[in-house]
Amino acid sequence: MITVVDANRFWEDYESGETLLDRKQTDDINDQRDVSDLLIDQIEFANIICITKSDLVTPEYLDTLKAFLLKLNPDAEQYIVKNGIIKSELLLNRGLFDFDKAS
Repeated sequence: MITVVDANRFWEDYESGETLLDRKQTDDINDQRDVSDLLIDQIEFANIICITKSDLVTPEYLDTLKAFLLKLNPDAEQYIVKNGIIKSELLLNRGLFDFDKAS
């Protein structure tokens, strides 16, 4: 499972307080999850986290973000993606997903 994190928008989205309904990202009126809940779920479930748009943030900001992601999911591999380019062998056919662990 691969999760993509936008370094430039992550904290803005995380702290927005908006629900998925507010953003029209669900049609289920009973889905009361916050955007931050979805972000955390995706990060915790990931085997690989691709951090994009790192060129738009300071190195200190990026270090803080990487440390936060590591706390949420210490087992996930983290990759900085520059200009949308990442080697496919880092992502494909890795066999990292473990259904029992994910359950």
